[in-house]
Amino acid sequence: KATIRCTFGAGLVHEAGANHTSLYANMPVTRGSLKRALGPLDVSSLKVVERSKTLRKRDIETINLDQETPPFKRSRSAVATGKGGTPSHHVHSKESNKERKSISTIKAGGKSDGIQICKQIGTKGPTWVWETKWWQKGMTRVAGVDEAGRGPLAGPVVAAACIIPRGAEVPAGIHDSKQLTEAQREKVYDELISNPQIECSTCVLGPEEIDRVNILQATMLAMTAAIKSLAKGKPDAILIDGNRVPCELQCPTSESVVKGDSKCISVAAASILAKVTRDRIMLKIDEEYPQYGFAKHKGYGTAAHMAAIRQHGPCVVHRWTFAPVKDYPKNT
Repeated sequence: KATIRCTFGAGLVHEAGANHTSLYANMPVTRGSLKRALGPLDVSSLKVVERSKTLRKRDIETINLDQETPPFKRSRSAVATGKGGTPSHHVHSKESNKERKSISTIKAGGKSDGIQICKQIGTKGPTWVWETKWWQKGMTRVAGVDEAGRGPLAGPVVAAACIIPRGAEVPAGIHDSKQLTEAQREKVYDELISNPQIECSTCVLGPEEIDRVNILQATMLAMTAAIKSLAKGKPDAILIDGNRVPCELQCPTSESVVKGDSKCISVAAASILAKVTRDRIMLKIDEEYPQYGFAKHKGYGTAAHMAAIRQHGPCVVHRWTFAPVKDYPKNT
């Protein structure tokens, strides 16, 4: 039967099938870390097995996740099995990990391998946990939303929305865009937008709009516009990076995810779309204003950028409400 597998930090692997739900740990794990790892998954209680050479009945105990108890022993791995199921005896071998490293694409909710993380088991990275929560409630189109360019002194802010349907083939390099190299981002970007199963949209707001409404409101407007620009209309559920949801997107099926680009695959995909789109815009701006070095710093306040502003003064792509740009007369 199909198995849904999600990975968490610290070597935790959550696996859910038709009749069981299991959590594997390949290092010491406290009850508190189990509770944090399960996050939004609807699991009220667990049975925990400490794996040893001989699995005995007395090794099984029921845990209340609200009570902190001593961690598992370092030399053993743990399996947590949900109500109604039996302990799973599957252990991820070195061979299975090696096979996973060779996979160039993954499936979102496929029939064989199920829902998998883009990175190898035991490493930190975004998972399908947040999407799975909505998929299990019948929401088929779950959008991730993120932005790029809130902090720079010049250039636009870009927001992107991405819907990866359950069962879609997706590139196996999706991560927070800040954790990827430029070449890795470009590769994943091209694979995302060329995949007919995946819905992508972006919105670009220039420095004039940022100065008019302020950067926070411009970001909220860009995120809203990115959602509205999706070809098939408003999604069933929305996952938004950060700690707030834009006013027009507030509804029972939208939620903010703090550091969502490092936790949620759809949000991470959106972060790559937004980052690559903005970087390409800044490269074009650099061709028109080469004296500022936008191709290198992308408008951020680096030492080289600040020196260029002091030498040449701000130009039309700078944000005049941002310090130190606002300290210059606007006719420079």
